[in-house]
Amino acid sequence: MKYKNPNPPHTRIVHSGTCDMCNSEDNDTIYDAATRLGPWAWMCEKCFNTYSHHKLGTGFGQKYEKEDGQ
Repeated sequence: MKYKNPNPPHTRIVHSGTCDMCNSEDNDTIYDAATRLGPWAWMCEKCFNTYSHHKLGTGFGQKYEKEDGQ
């Protein structure tokens, strides 16, 4: 699936949409973010709110939204 960062520079990625934390699939929003446990992970919205620092940006993470039609 194709995802894009909703904020400039609108980076686009190809990712399965699967959360590394709970293994949920086909998420509309996916985060590439640091966890409070140490390592970074691809996380769904629920896991981002549970395991991350709740911050986005350099050193914290990025939010990606599924592109239309994907």
